[in-house]
Amino acid sequence: MYWSHWDTAILWTGILTALLAALPVKVLDARARLLLVGGGGALIVISLITGNMQAFTYPQFVEIMWVAPIIGAVTIIYLNWKRSQNATVSATMAATTGAQAAPTAQSGAVPFVAVTTVAATTAEATMMGSLTHDQLLTAEARDPGTSLARLADLAHGYPELQHIVAANPSAYPELLAWLGQYGDESVQAALRARG
Repeated sequence: MYWSHWDTAILWTGILTALLAALPVKVLDARARLLLVGGGGALIVISLITGNMQAFTYPQFVEIMWVAPIIGAVTIIYLNWKRSQNATVSATMAATTGAQAAPTAQSGAVPFVAVTTVAATTAEATMMGSLTHDQLLTAEARDPGTSLARLADLAHGYPELQHIVAANPSAYPELLAWLGQYGDESVQAALRARG
């Protein structure tokens, strides 16, 4: 075996990359977790192969490549924190009714609109308190009375609700176009069902 510090760097990069899949965060779906484990496993195998080669020329970036999974972990943790902040804002907005301006399309982005909030009635607040956060978000995405601004917010902040927003009869053309461009197969199916 001809193990070197280069092989150690590749091995640790593989281990750290595979460990990212174990982070308990919602921003990583099953496909992303599988890619992390597969990529990490591939790097571990590469380190074992190159560690057994008598002569191998390593690229210069190998020494610092272990930093990439750490940057990835920080990014994933930040995105998860940002999503939890959005959930807090969404819960607050769910307890209010929105009045919005006309939506405007932005190139390559979800059309957002200005939102003015008004206190909800006691009956609405009581009803909303009996639902879980996910049930409330799903109900908002389905409700034709949900404001245009809130539909855009749901489509952008909760990719798992995009197919429900796409099926909402109140979804406006710019939002539907954005969903058609960036949505997954379930979104495409919901858009086809609209006609």
